[in-house]
Amino acid sequence: MIIDEKEVNRIEQIWRNDFALLYEDKPRLYNQIKTCTLDIGMTEIEPGIEMLVIVFYVQNEIQCSWIERNVLFEMQDRFAAMAELDNLTLSVDVEPSKES
Repeated sequence: MIIDEKEVNRIEQIWRNDFALLYEDKPRLYNQIKTCTLDIGMTEIEPGIEMLVIVFYVQNEIQCSWIERNVLFEMQDRFAAMAELDNLTLSVDVEPSKES
């Protein structure tokens, strides 16, 4: 299944506006959420069962590792609830042009 442009726009709006506000107390993370590149798509995890995958990109490996260790699962749960999304996987990666 392909996710339609209207749903992608809805997800991006929630991510950059409402969701980012949850992390105002962490200025670097807040800024990353507001400005990062998002890759939004669907993947089939089993025949007939699809999952929404959101990858957000950060500037370097240190940021990526910190997010993975400290807040990624919390972010996934909070964003899924806020955007009313089931079967969501959220991941973080270093923006390809920024890798060393």
